[in-house]
Amino acid sequence: MSVRTARSVRLARAVLLVAMLLVATPLIFQIGISFKPPEQVFTNVLSPFTTTPTLENYAVVLRSVPIVQYLWNSLAFSAGVTIGQ
Repeated sequence: MSVRTARSVRLARAVLLVAMLLVATPLIFQIGISFKPPEQVFTNVLSPFTTTPTLENYAVVLRSVPIVQYLWNSLAFSAGVTIGQ
C-alpha cells in the first residue's frame, strides 16, 4: 500500500469515526435517559446513565399507548397493499 493510499484510508476512517459518533451519541443518550427514573431525567443532563435504572418509563408508555391497535393497523394496511398489487 502506498503512502498516499494509507493516508487516504486513515482519513476515511477518521471521517467515519466522527460520523459514527455524531449518529451514536444521541442514540446512547436516548437509550440511557429512557432507563432513568422521572425525577432524575433533568438532573445531571450530561450523563445519560443512572445508578438506579428502571423500566417504569416503558411500562407507562405501554399502558398509555394502544400499541396493539397500532400494530394491527400496520398489519392490515400492509396486507391490503400486498393483496392490492
